[in-house]
Amino acid sequence: MDGKRISVYAARPAEVRSVYSKSNYGILCREAHIINKVACPTKLIEYLSFAVLPIMGTPQVGDFTDMGMCYATMEQFSASHLPTGIEYSEMVANNFIVLQRLAELANSGRKQLLAQLR
Repeated sequence: MDGKRISVYAARPAEVRSVYSKSNYGILCREAHIINKVACPTKLIEYLSFAVLPIMGTPQVGDFTDMGMCYATMEQFSASHLPTGIEYSEMVANNFIVLQRLAELANSGRKQLLAQLR
């Protein structure tokens, strides 16, 4: 990728934080499948939490793109045209907002469920 370094990791759970702290991008290999439309992959939440911009095989994963999540495509990756600089920073900042919204929705749903159980 134009002289840029690419590293592929299979990290143990104890190593994940360290790997993410050194990473700018993370690949999420998902197909356009009905199961993925309702999925909430832990890996994607981790990427967003650690300011790792996802490179998506398909944007049809849960509600993430509907909520405004920014990502790079596999086509951009293959063509060595991943977002960098200000564009990258803005995308990652936006993803923190999306992550916050997801947390708020989860908390709201938890409260509603608990209210129904009482």
